[in-house]
Amino acid sequence: MAVGLTSSEVTERLVYSVLTSGHYGRHVAALAERLRAQQDRVTEKMEMHGLEVLLRPEGGMFAWARLRDALPGGVPMTGNRLATLALEHGIWLAPGSYFEPDETDSPWIRFNVATGDAPQVWEFLDSLAGRPRAIRAA
Repeated sequence: MAVGLTSSEVTERLVYSVLTSGHYGRHVAALAERLRAQQDRVTEKMEMHGLEVLLRPEGGMFAWARLRDALPGGVPMTGNRLATLALEHGIWLAPGSYFEPDETDSPWIRFNVATGDAPQVWEFLDSLAGRPRAIRAA
């Protein structure tokens, strides 16, 4: 490697085989279908648990949503405030400010649908709105 400009021949042959055999294409197609199904499940749960989904993507790893209502007592919920409250419960959410050039706070949160379907997330969101336990189990 110190005197060559390429990787090993074994590695190159392995990559060539993976790419030309069709296994990789089938794997990517199966992964895309799993993500599409997960996207549907998570955005449906978001709506059931008091979130407004910005739009319903037809796949991909992320969905954007915000709380539909203010907290009890009329306290407005910003993305940064929601992310801070979630972090206190061991849940990491990505507030919209992470994706703004000037880090302006907004009510939007970006959810990773591939990993964001943990029951703790839904229980946390239900606890904010004071929803009964029966809805949390949905």
